[in-house]
Amino acid sequence: QGNLHVLNVDACARAVQAMQRHAHPRCRFAVCDMATGLQAGAFELCIDKGAMDTVTTVSDPERRAACIEAYCKEMARVLRPGASLLQITEEPPDLRLGALGTVYWTPKL
Repeated sequence: QGNLHVLNVDACARAVQAMQRHAHPRCRFAVCDMATGLQAGAFELCIDKGAMDTVTTVSDPERRAACIEAYCKEMARVLRPGASLLQITEEPPDLRLGALGTVYWTPKL
């Protein structure tokens, strides 16, 4: 508990500013997209609220597949081995679990 560090990221500066107004003092913030150059294996937990929703709603099927693949690879890269990815989403499980299972995880509901 004493070593808890929370990094909140969003591509929208206004969203980050809004989060900062209500944040715990230990929280840090960054305005960036999913391909940020964050250190590999830096996180024990990633809570995704909206990123997977964004990439799964890309209208062009080929671009959508590429975006989903890039999302999964980046999550796998920044999470350390044995870490967890928690998704808060309205997307159907079959779409997400299939994509996540093709990368590095054994998805669980």
